[in-house]
Amino acid sequence: MKSPRLLRALIVGLALSWVGAAFPFQADTLHRLADSVETAQSVVVPASGSVEVGFSPKGGAEALVLRVIDSAQSDIKVLAYSFTSSRVTAALLGAARRGVSVSLVADFKSNVADDRSGKGLAALSALAEAGCDVRVISAYPIHHDKVLIVDRKTVEVGSFNFSTAAARLNSENVLVHWNNPALAKVYLEHFDRNYRLSERFRVQY
Repeated sequence: MKSPRLLRALIVGLALSWVGAAFPFQADTLHRLADSVETAQSVVVPASGSVEVGFSPKGGAEALVLRVIDSAQSDIKVLAYSFTSSRVTAALLGAARRGVSVSLVADFKSNVADDRSGKGLAALSALAEAGCDVRVISAYPIHHDKVLIVDRKTVEVGSFNFSTAAARLNSENVLVHWNNPALAKVYLEHFDRNYRLSERFRVQY
């Protein structure tokens, strides 16, 4: 009977073979990702501050996301899959104009390579031209994060993509942890990891 370690190695090897065939990523990146899955552990964070929720459609989800952005005084970190919302883009541009540092890591395939509408390219380009730190990431099959980290203390998560469809059509949820620096610290580490795997976005119109 094969040992658990050998079985795990076989499973990881098969998974890498399938993903490598389905997606054009470099082998070393895939192995690094597999190693991180093997060694990663969950994190327990103390509860603090307050929690607020919103839903869509017509459940306050988009308004809550915009309020989180508008609350920023020093910095906003964004992790995004689909980034096509004109309202979210406008809110981030407004934050940048009032001196808030805005950094964004967005999925490359969804917003650049496969962006048929042009909305993703336009949103990213507008932010980049406004001086925001805009990055795109293709290290994963899908960069599926939807996260805001504001002033190193507030974290917004949930299923809500930064898109019109998420606000008006889909069933989505938004969960905001107000004033929880310990949670923000953990999410900042996740942001920093993906930031290191990303590349600077080149403005396109």
